Amino acid sequence: MCAALLQDDESLVGRLNDGDTGALAAIYEAYWYKLYKSAWALLKSKELAEDVVQEVFMQLWNLRGRLSIGHSLNAYLYASVRFQAFRTIKDRRLHEDIFDELYHHLLTTPALQDFELRELKNRIEDVVEQLPPQCKTVYKLSREEHLSHKQIAEQLHISTKAVEKHLTKALRVLRLNLRDLVTIEIFFYLLKK
Repeated sequence: MCAALLQDDESLVGRLNDGDTGALAAIYEAYWYKLYKSAWALLKSKELAEDVVQEVFMQLWNLRGRLSIGHSLNAYLYASVRFQAFRTIKDRRLHEDIFDELYHHLLTTPALQDFELRELKNRIEDVVEQLPPQCKTVYKLSREEHLSHKQIAEQLHISTKAVEKHLTKALRVLRLNLRDLVTIEIFFYLLKK
């Protein structure tokens, strides 16, 4: 069974390298759920795990023609998922830290003379107002009232996991909606304050 699987994987990788979308579909069908479970075990988030697996398959397709996987597609895919999951964890922490610092400075800067900063603050407020009610409440309690996850959970009668899920969603929505405004110059400007 193992030898047959390896032979099938080698054949699929060869077809994928030739640009065969059917090979990508077959690999996706065979591995998606297993890779999702592996990503979920590291990230404990359905959305992030799905994003990681999607990214791995996109990279697999984008690297077609240049793949030198060897004899184990399975090992290559699992290693790719682990690498992407760890990158996601690192990026998420970095983005959350930077975003928290940025938001703190926006709220504490007495006079926002710079147009970009005023625009960013307005956009943050607009995006927060568009969040689903529970997500918005959790975000505001965390970022404006500086309550801990546990305090928010107790106040809203929800689990701390639910609090984390709402904050993750809010930060993701903010990052997606603000990426055109948030520039390196703003971050450097704020970090100097």
